[in-house]
Amino acid sequence: MEKVVHNVDSAPVLVSMTVPKSSSLYCFTARIDPEDMKDPSARSDFHWQTFKCRLLVFSAPVLVCPVRSVDGPLRDLTVVCRRSELDEQHEQLPQPPSEVRAKLAELNLTLIRVRPLSDSEYASCLEYTLQAKLAPLWSPLAMRLVQGKDFLTCGEPRDSVSLRINVSEWNEEKSP
Repeated sequence: MEKVVHNVDSAPVLVSMTVPKSSSLYCFTARIDPEDMKDPSARSDFHWQTFKCRLLVFSAPVLVCPVRSVDGPLRDLTVVCRRSELDEQHEQLPQPPSEVRAKLAELNLTLIRVRPLSDSEYASCLEYTLQAKLAPLWSPLAMRLVQGKDFLTCGEPRDSVSLRINVSEWNEEKSP
């Protein structure tokens, strides 16, 4: 269920929606194959990590964000997906890999750590995925999204929005 509150006088617009319960989601770390880093299209670890994140955002039913490490190589991604996308089928007949597992293999990403989903990981992955899907119509600038990809050179005022994601109560069970 979506609820939208609009105020025409330039006041904040609040968008709220229901999301899957945390018990129906997995969070995991996907690691970029170090040999894959030799691709000439990547000018740096940062560019290659960003490229892999974007590929995963646009090709699999997941939320993704890069893990920005200060002291090591930028090879890890945090990924959120439905449990059904990772759970193995326990039937006698072999099952094809899920769409997420197949895409990870295609992109040379290794699933290395499945864990319970935290509020902060969910918010980070949701924010990164939303920004990726809104680009280039909306460009991130500091804590805002500015309309258009040419906002620095256009010379005209541009609309901007502030994207704040609050997931602090999203996984609590509400009793009637």
